[in-house]
Amino acid sequence: MLTIAADRFGRRLGEESGALRLEMANGFAGLSQEMSQMQSGLQSEMGRMQVDTAAGFAAVRQEMGQMRADLHDEIGQLRTELHVHVAELRSDFREELATARVDLIKWSFVFWIGQLVALSSVMALMLRAAGR
Repeated sequence: MLTIAADRFGRRLGEESGALRLEMANGFAGLSQEMSQMQSGLQSEMGRMQVDTAAGFAAVRQEMGQMRADLHDEIGQLRTELHVHVAELRSDFREELATARVDLIKWSFVFWIGQLVALSSVMALMLRAAGR
């Protein structure tokens, strides 16, 4: 009886381990297939993301180029305006400087004439006083 039981147990153990091996092989095959599908899905998703990223970078580059051109134009306009303002300031400064020179010369002549009159008066008084 022990022999029969041991034989039955051995046969049963062999059947169960074979079934387990078959089930594990089927599970691994399914898992491998599922991983392969996930890998292909991830690869396609990564490809799509690369295309989207490349398109996004191209759009950003184009926008930056446009912004650079706009900024260059604005800087050119500001330079032109600055040159105009500097020219106007130079002109105004020269006019004010010329006006100040004329006023200075005019007041210098007035002062010199006043000094000449005062000196002449003093000399005339001294000559009259000496002649008496």
